[in-house]
Order: sequence, then C-alpha cells, then structure tokens
Amino acid sequence: MDEQADERRRLTNLHEKVTDSFDRAIMTLAGGALGISIAFIHNVAPHPRHTRVLGCAWLSFALSLLVILASFLSSERAVVKMVAQLDQDAGEIPRGKLTDWFNWISAGALIFGVVLLVIFAWLNL
Repeated sequence: MDEQADERRRLTNLHEKVTDSFDRAIMTLAGGALGISIAFIHNVAPHPRHTRVLGCAWLSFALSLLVILASFLSSERAVVKMVAQLDQDAGEIPRGKLTDWFNWISAGALIFGVVLLVIFAWLNL
C-alpha cells in the first residue's frame, strides 16, 4: 500500500507541474499574440482592412487571459474545499471541475484568436 501512496503523491505532483505549465503557456501565448498583432499592424499593415476580424481576435485573446485568471481563483477555492474535506475525512475528494472548464474555455479562446489573427494577416498581406 505504501508504494501506491508514493505513486499517487508522484502523480499528484506531476499534475500540479503540468497544470502550472499550462496556465503559464496560455498567458504567454495570448499575451504574445496580442503583441505580435500590434507589431503586424505597425510594421506590415499600417492601414489594415477587415479590422473587425482583428477586433474579434483581440477579444478572444482577452477572453483567454480573463478565463485563465478565473481558473486560478477557481483552483484556489477548490484546493481550500478539498483540504476542508480531508480534515473532515470525507472520503473521496472530487476534482475542481469548474477549473477544468475554465482551462478548456481559455485554450479554446486562444486557439480561436490565433485562427482569427491568421485570417486577419492573410487578408491584409
């Protein structure tokens, strides 16, 4: 049983590292995409057409960043709740499903924003 507890601890630590890396990647990519789009307008297409596509891309990147911030808050609340359940010896501790949803929405918004940014760049070359 001791080996199983060690493996569970190792997997939990790995999950925490992966989740942290995912959150950082989303923030870096969304923020970087905003910067790239501004540089594109400044250097390549100073008089852009189809600015609504760009506006939607920016909104998508902003949504991605806001939702990942909500994920941080949700995750923190879930951990506090799980600790309380452990203190009460409540048995099986559920995962933070809301945090999972926030992560998926954030990733989807980032991908959608990238697609829109590529379309915008294509239309303005």
